[in-house]
Amino acid sequence: MKNLKNYIKNNQLFQLILLCAVLFSTDALAMRRPAGAGQSAFKGLQRRVAYEEQHKDQYFLYATGDQNNGIWVDKEFLKENCEALKDMIADFGETQEVTIPIGLFSTEVIKLGFDILVDISRIPYLSFTELINVANIFNFLGAPAHKMQPVLDRILANFNDIPEQELKKLNPDVQKSLMTDSTVNYLKDCIIKKYANERKQNVKGHLVVFAIAMSADGKKMVSGGVGIRNNLIAWNMTDPNNITHQVLPGYPGTINASAISPDSTKLVIGGNADQNYLMLWDITDQNNIVRQRLEGHPSFVNAVTFSPDGNTVVSGSNGNQNSLLVWDVTDINNITHQALVGDVNNVYSLAFSHDGKKMVSGSGVSLTLWDTSNLKNITQQASMVLAGDVYAVAFSPDDTYIVAGCGGTKNNLVLCDITDPQNITQQFLVGHPGSVSVAVFSHDGKRIASGCGGHENNLILWDMSNPYHITHQMVGYGLDSVRALLFTLDDKKLISGSFGSQNNLIIWTLLTDQEESLLKQLNNCTVDQMRCVYRLCRKSLTGTAIVLTSEEQSVFVTLPQDIQKFLADLIFR
Repeated sequence: MKNLKNYIKNNQLFQLILLCAVLFSTDALAMRRPAGAGQSAFKGLQRRVAYEEQHKDQYFLYATGDQNNGIWVDKEFLKENCEALKDMIADFGETQEVTIPIGLFSTEVIKLGFDILVDISRIPYLSFTELINVANIFNFLGAPAHKMQPVLDRILANFNDIPEQELKKLNPDVQKSLMTDSTVNYLKDCIIKKYANERKQNVKGHLVVFAIAMSADGKKMVSGGVGIRNNLIAWNMTDPNNITHQVLPGYPGTINASAISPDSTKLVIGGNADQNYLMLWDITDQNNIVRQRLEGHPSFVNAVTFSPDGNTVVSGSNGNQNSLLVWDVTDINNITHQALVGDVNNVYSLAFSHDGKKMVSGSGVSLTLWDTSNLKNITQQASMVLAGDVYAVAFSPDDTYIVAGCGGTKNNLVLCDITDPQNITQQFLVGHPGSVSVAVFSHDGKRIASGCGGHENNLILWDMSNPYHITHQMVGYGLDSVRALLFTLDDKKLISGSFGSQNNLIIWTLLTDQEESLLKQLNNCTVDQMRCVYRLCRKSLTGTAIVLTSEEQSVFVTLPQDIQKFLADLIFR
């Protein structure tokens, strides 16, 4: 046998004969199959391999019960944009199965949902029905918040125009999340409209108030105004029912601006006093207050602000040189400063972002955004022209928006989205009849308070809970020019400073503890109850006659008794 193997291996003629036999056998087998069968099978195999190769990185999504129709979606895109499906896939593990049923949604809705996930810029062009469908499938898929929120914002902006039968198709959980904040804010507006002017507290001490500053803990407040006597007052706010004050003597002129350091040890004021335009006060010991003049500005100081770490003061003044100065106050015995150059003629307003990385300055018709991440090398990030002199600026708590108050009767309150400093967008808030001299954000970022001159719409609260659908409510009545505003730390009160009447420092109670507690109860309401309260509040705010329909009446009586009474007193009386 061994010799035979060696013979076959070494005998080339034998190997050639064997090869011919194999080829003959193959031809014979091929002749027995139908014509073209081998070629078709081979092409079928090719198509299958190509198909699997084409979709190896995709999932096939289809409507339940209709597996023949659906769409292919890239696996990575799905995992990035569909949290619920990503979790489901993770639970079962990656398998060869690439088909996923998508609830009871039709193929058309599935396709629409993923089209919008890819391009959310299409949201404004969707019909009401499409908006509801997209919101429902986004909720099912677990779409990311930054894509879900624009859909909800669009629904909310059109909430009162969407037919009831369409709204009822919206997932109940989505309905409730959509309406809860809006209903709460509508109720707050109703409370402010009815009660704020009745329960305001006049704080005596000033003739005129141009500036207010609050300490980080809310226990100290400083206010400044006109004159050389009683023009700077420190207030002890520890007990709201027993507010006491101390006059801080020594500033010989009108005070335009004030700020308290984050650690409450320093106070900086700017004003009109000759050669005393900017002063820094050490208020660590109320019985031994030390002050010093900071020299550098050529004219009146209009704005001052502390950096979040308290080591830097920025001040703005009139003039076209040294009108924007940055002071290092780390060592109050060795204070140094530098001048910023750019569009900084006549600086009227200043604010630091909460993270300290940006600063905004307002000057003659110009708003400038600065990069302050390195205080030794501050650079200009962006600048834009507004309708008039920029008298007020403030950052939102999350530093994504700047509100600016301007001179003039039109476009005098501007909300700037600075998410992308190279592409800042503007939204005009219409309501003030004259120049806006002050604007501030609440600590939770849900409201803006702004003030202007005159006797009409001079103190306004803006509901910022939905930046795409901002509403407003007038707070004060009979006020003159409002020049200073701030919210208390809990945002339940607003403090205003003005001039032109005897009541120039006022504390407005926006919400009581009892009202706050009732508002929290709304979280326990059903969707139908929430919708009923929402519509009642809207009718009240728009002055529409309130007559409950039989359906609204049947829902209203299911509300908790204390909420029923609260609404009856607030809206029906």
